[in-house]
Amino acid sequence: MSFFRNKDAAGERRSSRGKRKRSGGGILSLWVEVFAFLVLAFLLYVLASIFSLRTGAWGEQIRFSLLRNWGGAVIIPVLFGGYLCVSYLLKTGAKGIIRQFLGTALLFFCSALLFGLFRMAAVFQGVTVLSPGYLGDGLAIFFTRNIGSLGTLLLGAAILVLSASLYGFFQPAAVIRKISLLVKTISSEKWKRMPFPEDDAPQSSPVPAEEAPVPGVLPEEKRPSRPWSFASQVGREEPEAEEEPGGNPLPVAGAAEEADPPVREERKENEDLAGDDDDFFLRKQGREAEASFSEPAAGNLPEPYAAGEGRPAYEEEPEEEEEGKDPHALPEIKFNELEGTEKKVRGAAFPPPLDIFGPKQLLDSRESNETVQEQASSIIATLADFGVSAEMADVVIGPTVIQFQMQLAPGIKVSKVAGLSNDLAVALTVPSLRIEAPIPGKPYVGVEIPNPKRRGISIRTILESQIFQDNEYDLPLPMGVRVDSRPLVVGLEDLPHLLVAGTTGSGKSVFVTSCITGLCSYRSPEELRLILIDPKRVEMSMYENLPHVLAKPVVSPKKAVQALAWAVREMEHRYEIFARARVRNLKSYNQCVLPKAQLPYIVIVVDELADLMFTAQKEVEDYICRLAQMARATGIHLILATQRPSVNVITGLIKANVPARVAFTLPSQTDSRTIIDISGAERLLGKGDMLFVSSRYPRPLRVQSPYIDDGKSIEIINYLRNVFGEPEYVDIEDQGGDAPSGGDTSYADDPLLEEAVDIVLDTGIASASRLQRQLRVGFTRAARLIDTMEQIGIVGPPEGSKPREILVDDERAREMLRSASGQGD
Repeated sequence: MSFFRNKDAAGERRSSRGKRKRSGGGILSLWVEVFAFLVLAFLLYVLASIFSLRTGAWGEQIRFSLLRNWGGAVIIPVLFGGYLCVSYLLKTGAKGIIRQFLGTALLFFCSALLFGLFRMAAVFQGVTVLSPGYLGDGLAIFFTRNIGSLGTLLLGAAILVLSASLYGFFQPAAVIRKISLLVKTISSEKWKRMPFPEDDAPQSSPVPAEEAPVPGVLPEEKRPSRPWSFASQVGREEPEAEEEPGGNPLPVAGAAEEADPPVREERKENEDLAGDDDDFFLRKQGREAEASFSEPAAGNLPEPYAAGEGRPAYEEEPEEEEEGKDPHALPEIKFNELEGTEKKVRGAAFPPPLDIFGPKQLLDSRESNETVQEQASSIIATLADFGVSAEMADVVIGPTVIQFQMQLAPGIKVSKVAGLSNDLAVALTVPSLRIEAPIPGKPYVGVEIPNPKRRGISIRTILESQIFQDNEYDLPLPMGVRVDSRPLVVGLEDLPHLLVAGTTGSGKSVFVTSCITGLCSYRSPEELRLILIDPKRVEMSMYENLPHVLAKPVVSPKKAVQALAWAVREMEHRYEIFARARVRNLKSYNQCVLPKAQLPYIVIVVDELADLMFTAQKEVEDYICRLAQMARATGIHLILATQRPSVNVITGLIKANVPARVAFTLPSQTDSRTIIDISGAERLLGKGDMLFVSSRYPRPLRVQSPYIDDGKSIEIINYLRNVFGEPEYVDIEDQGGDAPSGGDTSYADDPLLEEAVDIVLDTGIASASRLQRQLRVGFTRAARLIDTMEQIGIVGPPEGSKPREILVDDERAREMLRSASGQGD
């Protein structure tokens, strides 16, 4: 009995352990169910937050974070997570969870990519349910840059189809088979309706009853033999050669029909392939010559080759010995196909080859050591004579000047050396000498004297330099070569506008020409357009046929004002586009849109600003200031050149908004200070010797600008015309019709104006009260005459109690009066 009691006790213990185990498993399952239910509730809250604005501050934060970072595609993993939670709670189980997970991941990737592509096409903007987020934007930009917008769209469609097949909505193989059967059916119907020649009429006649095929075979009269009909279209020379006189091709069909039943019996077992090999059976039996004209699969017939090629249509690879061009060969090059622009670009035709810019030139900085040593010793001795102790630290030999870098003794002021420039020039017997005190970035004082073996710098020297080849600027300007023979390249988009001043013969116009050549050789007309304003009528006339120009060079001051007004309206229009696209500048906008919708940079070049300011100062100054202040982000930039950098030409507003300036040789220190805020330009050597200042180079940087002659410029223009074709002009003058026609010269036709000007020039005083007494007019009219003279540019603005400054001489005043009266007419 004890044995049985022990046995029962052991059974009870095992039963209690099983119950505890089952009880523990139930608790764990209960906790998992609770967790799944909470996750499902949270996912529903996230989904409601995405589509509704009534989920509170947390919901708004969740919505904004998810849509901004992941975009509307985040809905897909949220729904998939809810599906998994519901499947677990209902105990149904998720079949094929791995396939569904992969399908969800691919669908999420595809949705983000397509949303980003739609955003680039400006289909929708803002943070919405369809926004791509940072992920979609990044994917769209990456794939669009590498495979284009069409390739990105095809990639998204392929991923969408793959994800749908992973979910089990369809099988790609079955779809392909159905499409193939549909194509074959349509092709078969087409061959049924095709008329037969009279000599082939017996081929389509029904088979006699005694030769009828066994049951189960399709009657021959329902479908004519397609190899025969195709042969009748391309010629049946070989089959006719094999036939006997009076023979009929029907025995071939009969032979085919004799072997047909077993093949048809086997194919009945596979319904998906029914009717797939009808034509293949006829081709297998006899008449191999006719089979050479047929494709192995029905509904996929190749087009026959041109007559005389003598090759069967089934050959895939053309023979190398064939003369002429293969009709299936790939085209040579399709340049910029998205823009729809046909360009004659072959290989590396653009940018142009460097040989077109002239022969190669080496930057040779060698100079006679004996001459340099003598000059250095003379400088040190001259300074010592005036009580300045210094020692020579380095000598830099450039293409234009030789710079002697000296280190001053302790206690010597730099200003003391700067005041000895004339004494050093006399000691060294040089016509001009410039002292740079101190040299930027070095503890030295520089003395620059002309290089006796001065040499010019060709533009090819800058363009073939490693600095220009490796630059990352959108609009690189080949500025020239520094004192130490290093090329200087700056980006116009960083400046962002440039002011150039220099007297006649200083190299100002050649520098502007070099800038235009460098820009047009680096950017195509789809990326850069130019507006050229040339009041002198001779400097830019050769650019009339340049493919990059928006219009013919503007020579009339009135049309120049209209062109500037058009540029202002274009700037405002671009800002409206950027606001809709939610971008800040032109570069960001061009990255977000298709190539066809990209906007080009626009560079406005004014060769003589002073003439425009004398004829229409108020309007020209207003338009230039607006463009200089706001046009940088829209890709519109200014290059302003003038021979006279006086305060009434380069006004305070223009100067404040154009920080980058270039000063060539100027007649006085006043003009030098007007353009670069420091003296020194009056000591330059001319012929491209210049000083450059910008926000990056606050101290004047001495540079020798590159040289390009008119012959090379015309050759480059003709080359670009051969590459891009003729220029496409825009009617900027007509579109600027609402712009003012000039300065406020409504009183320029006053009959007393010329007499008033004579009085002012004779007396040297521009006073309204004097004109009132001598002309016997009222004060209002006298003051109006003074204001008109100020607007024309004869007298300066009022300076408080001081008299107005007279800006021009008698001859120049007569020219201004004639110009103002002609404009008023």
